Amino acid sequence: MTDYKDKNFVKLTTPNTAYVTFAYEEAFLKTMESIEESTDGSSTKKLTYDGEELVIKRAYQPTNLLWENFEMTEKERRPRFICAIISLIIFGLAYFTMASYSNQLSRVLSYLKQPSTVNCDQMFDFYGYKQLETLTAMEFADSYMVT
Repeated sequence: MTDYKDKNFVKLTTPNTAYVTFAYEEAFLKTMESIEESTDGSSTKKLTYDGEELVIKRAYQPTNLLWENFEMTEKERRPRFICAIISLIIFGLAYFTMASYSNQLSRVLSYLKQPSTVNCDQMFDFYGYKQLETLTAMEFADSYMVT
């Protein structure tokens, strides 16, 4: 195997296929017309290069390339861009609105789950403003040990 590789190294490592891409279908058709047809009547065309016979035929359509975007003009691209920006703004506003609403909803649910135990309106009616102010100051002093 090593001997075969050493004897035929150039032939084994030289590429034997080339792909040519034409920008327009007309260029491909003119090229194919300029090459004379093969003698066996097949759909392939034959040429010689450096003493080697070349076979020219149409390649399969590529399946992993998106060719549609190459033919977009600026007039087609601009409305798509504006539409994309407007969509992003709408979705962004919707997201922040939902987040804000969710925050408010969680506060309401938290209050309903554990309501405040002090009713301030009743406290004002019962004690009056001056006495409530004194009680609040005393509560503050008791809880923080202020002397």
